[in-house]
Amino acid sequence: MNRLRRFRPTPSMFVALVALVLAMGGSAVAASLITTKQIKDGTIQTKDISKKALKSLRGKTGPAGPAGAAGAAGAAGAKGDKGDKGDKGDKGDAGPGALWALVAGDGTLVKGSPGVTVTSHPFTGEYRVDFGVATSGKLVMATISQRDNDALPEVIQAAPCGPAAGATSDTYTNCTGAANVNRAAVVIRRGDNGATIDHSFYITLIP
Repeated sequence: MNRLRRFRPTPSMFVALVALVLAMGGSAVAASLITTKQIKDGTIQTKDISKKALKSLRGKTGPAGPAGAAGAAGAAGAKGDKGDKGDKGDKGDAGPGALWALVAGDGTLVKGSPGVTVTSHPFTGEYRVDFGVATSGKLVMATISQRDNDALPEVIQAAPCGPAAGATSDTYTNCTGAANVNRAAVVIRRGDNGATIDHSFYITLIP
């Protein structure tokens, strides 16, 4: 009995025997001799296992899972600049909302804004122009026209028609009454002696 204990293999001798078996019989013999209990955890590496064994351990690739839900839509980008609109063409008026007329010396309307008329030429050098809108409190301007081509010095005066309203009245009181609320008066005089004369002129009303 003591003799058997004397020849009992040590752990190092056991490892040497396993190595000898592997060298002689290959991995198949070793697999049949080595058990799970004989292998220390964490000692077997990938290089120690055959490719066929690794493939069987991995298993087959499972079917693809369902597609995930679509993400929320991103915020809309900033709108591009539309650019400035071009200026509208000239309608023929002297300015925004302005009404005008060119009147001949005999009181005939030569041309002007739509709706503007010459209503009367009651006296020499005196005219009434109707603008179709109330003239009181509005800017009225008049200038001598050179269509008559004379060299006489002239003075021109213009004002809205209406009753006197005091020292600062902007109206010409010789054309009062309801019929004249849309009219302006023009008076033209010679610059050398003050006598009234007929002459062509431009007149403008700015509402």
